[in-house]
Amino acid sequence: MRVVTSHPQENLYQARFSPDDRWVSFCSAKATCAGVSIIYVVPQSGGEWTQITEGKYFDDKPRWSPDAGHFISSPIERLLH
Repeated sequence: MRVVTSHPQENLYQARFSPDDRWVSFCSAKATCAGVSIIYVVPQSGGEWTQITEGKYFDDKPRWSPDAGHFISSPIERLLH
């Protein structure tokens, strides 16, 4: 197992590599914000997180399209540029 990212004040879970192995998507939730999570992506080599969802709801189950061109989460569908 390889650690790509971490944060001392965030619970990170449901990590998934994109089909082209360039990105890792994951959910992040602060213990102080019950019922709210944010989906991010980060380069597989590590680095800055890119926020995908707004963080107003509990965004869950991030999934990549087979071509890695689209990003889907429940219940929101997003396009990753």
